[in-house]
Amino acid sequence: MNASVPSYIVDTAAKQMNYIVDYMNTQTSKYTSACVTAARDIVCKGLLPQCSSDFRILSFLSTSKSCQSINSCPTGLFTAIGRTSAALCSLSGKQYSLTTCVNPAITNINSVHCHALPNITVPSWIVPVLKAQGNAINAQRLAYSLVGVEQSCTSQWTNFLCRSLVSCNHDQNRIISFGWSKEECTSSLKCLPAILKTSTEDQFDCNIFPSKSDSAGLSSHFSLIAATWLLAVWISE
Repeated sequence: MNASVPSYIVDTAAKQMNYIVDYMNTQTSKYTSACVTAARDIVCKGLLPQCSSDFRILSFLSTSKSCQSINSCPTGLFTAIGRTSAALCSLSGKQYSLTTCVNPAITNINSVHCHALPNITVPSWIVPVLKAQGNAINAQRLAYSLVGVEQSCTSQWTNFLCRSLVSCNHDQNRIISFGWSKEECTSSLKCLPAILKTSTEDQFDCNIFPSKSDSAGLSSHFSLIAATWLLAVWISE
């Protein structure tokens, strides 16, 4: 992959992307190479939308072929990374404005586990991401139950996904990212059992979250159209 993607995604998800792809590359003994290749294509293109050259349009690359073939593959590969193929495939080929803030048109991310969304506007491309985030909560809770994570710890991680919101500021020229504090992140990593702790630490950098003592508050700010040139080998055309 050789493209620009929103800086918000690079700053908050780069470490997790590295883990996901590395994990998938080690699963060829459990799944066919065709399934792993299709899953990697779906995850990478679904989590890394590309900016147009003028930074006005955001595009999710097509995964139609991979999404067709993934239907014959076991679902465990996606469960292990807290994603669903259906949610990511729903983004295939779609385009969104990078310069427009909209009402999210949903009342909450996950009606069972999350509180109602506050009265906010969000970048238009975030709307499908929020919907996928709701599915990710269910997938994560299922994965945690299968390995015996304590309920209190599962609740901490569910709370994180529910609170991980992105909104536009009042002037609609910047993105405000909400979520954890550095201290909450560290605490939630500690409560995980050994079977999950190392792999989760490989995905989460607690240093990207502001400290509770930060006078600026528990949020991070990004330019609405800021993009970072990303050089990666995750996606092969």
